[in-house]
Amino acid sequence: MSIITLKNFYQFHKTFENSGIIVAYKGTMSQKGLIEIGSVLRTNLQANDVILRVIKKIFAVFVEEAQNIMKYSADKKKNRDGTETGEGMITIFKKDDHFYIVSGNVIKNSDVEPLENRLDSIASQTKDELRQLAKGKKFNTEKLTGTESAGIGFIEMAIKADKPLEWFFEPTDHQHSFFSLSIAIKYSQES
Repeated sequence: MSIITLKNFYQFHKTFENSGIIVAYKGTMSQKGLIEIGSVLRTNLQANDVILRVIKKIFAVFVEEAQNIMKYSADKKKNRDGTETGEGMITIFKKDDHFYIVSGNVIKNSDVEPLENRLDSIASQTKDELRQLAKGKKFNTEKLTGTESAGIGFIEMAIKADKPLEWFFEPTDHQHSFFSLSIAIKYSQES
């Protein structure tokens, strides 16, 4: 049963508008789709007179969150070329004086604890400590496993964020949880 009908589509539109949603996407994350959504995002931000420095931060976080979905989502779809890519959701909205880039995707329950520990560790550090950590990891990426390299992206997003990272794990069944991540970037029209 669909919650969206022609009769309530205007209300759906108003819900988006009243929520400050700029871009919302749910589906398979591919490199091509990432470029297309990114183009729409940039156009919308520029049309709202957001300064370039803020647009770059929002775009960098958007790309990182989308790449995490592409690589680490437990929900995978096969591409025409036989490769697989992750499925998930990204929403960018403005509330008060911040933009929020929120992503979500299904992960294995066995990944919840290590991911939560990594995020707790990142959240406990200062921006300077995170910059040093990121600098060190960039030089040692060939030694990192897949899940360890994901930490670099979280560190970079935490550096760009203007509020602490927020995350939540919602169990969906005995084997999976839905992982949600929110990054806040302060809105500014001054250069």
